[in-house]
Amino acid sequence: MARNEARRQKKLMKKRQKDKARRKASVEAVPYSALDARKKIHLARQYPLYECLINASWKEKGLATVLISRRQPDGDLLFGVYLVDTLCLGVKNTFCNADFSAARYNEDVVPRAYRDEEPVLCPRELAHQIIYGAIRYAQQFGFQPHRDFDLSRYILDDPASVGPATDIEFGRDGRPLFIAGPGQLRINPDGRGFMQFGVVEATLDCRIEQIGHIERLEFTFQGIDEEEAISGRGWFTVSGDAITRRICFHRGKDSGFAATRQVRERASPPSGPKVIRLPERRGAVCPGAIPEQRATQRIRYGQPIEICFSRAEKTLLEEHTLMDSEYTDRLESFDSGKTWTGSYNLDDLEDILGYLGDGQSHADDKKIARRLGSLISRLSKELDSYDDGG
Repeated sequence: MARNEARRQKKLMKKRQKDKARRKASVEAVPYSALDARKKIHLARQYPLYECLINASWKEKGLATVLISRRQPDGDLLFGVYLVDTLCLGVKNTFCNADFSAARYNEDVVPRAYRDEEPVLCPRELAHQIIYGAIRYAQQFGFQPHRDFDLSRYILDDPASVGPATDIEFGRDGRPLFIAGPGQLRINPDGRGFMQFGVVEATLDCRIEQIGHIERLEFTFQGIDEEEAISGRGWFTVSGDAITRRICFHRGKDSGFAATRQVRERASPPSGPKVIRLPERRGAVCPGAIPEQRATQRIRYGQPIEICFSRAEKTLLEEHTLMDSEYTDRLESFDSGKTWTGSYNLDDLEDILGYLGDGQSHADDKKIARRLGSLISRLSKELDSYDDGG
């Protein structure tokens, strides 16, 4: 029996080697221009380095944004962006892409990766020591790199070729230090929005209400707090660039805090009164009340609309449904992975809802099923708010 098992293992090994050689030959036989972005990224270590960038304040903040780019054989660039917490968490976020012209890379990718401060050139060895060193440090405390690192790691040099990070301090004063990141609030002109603070991520449905002489933005929200589905209501008031907010969680506590408007580079200064202006929709949103019906927007058949997903919702799509990658590959993020946006027509939305419904019905985890149900509810409202005549 032992000899038979050894022979079987030997045959399996030969088969794996042949399969590997066959796959390699098939890739080499395909013209480079016919490869998709993912396959090009898998080959990235063969390409020459274009540049390494980093935020100048990474040592003081303990948070490094590293951008590494390489020159493709066809002259375009591929790149990887890595948000690295050197104090505790390692690679918190990362994304990568290929087939960017040098002009598009410099005008789009670099400014979006470094919105808060200008980047500086970073030595190749130092960039890799920061990333790999932070990963090893975080793994001591059970933190693994962001799951998109499975792909973006191919942009990096082989870890075996990178020397030890002897001159870089990980943690603070010899101990790990966890720092919660800033929150985020975004409201679109159509009254829909997104908020994130701590581990809370939620989508918003907003309306302007007149409270005496004060104009106040009231909203309902739906989202997740860690693994739990949440919902509730709240309001904002605006004074200059400051926003005051009160949030009431359904069957939970209420909370409030102040926020400051973030003005993006190249944005023209606001004129007139600094108040939130949304389409006029009156009628208070009270607990237990049925919100007024949103008017259906007429669009042409097949016209794509932009759908925004939180990081947690994107994870639901990718890990808890059997959704075709054709839909998730359209998602792009320009805020370090906090939100993801993709363009879909109404037929696409119906397909996505079908995948979500199937995932919910087969989910063994009740928390996952509730989160899928919450996402189904939100996307169903999006679908019902448009009419393409189909």
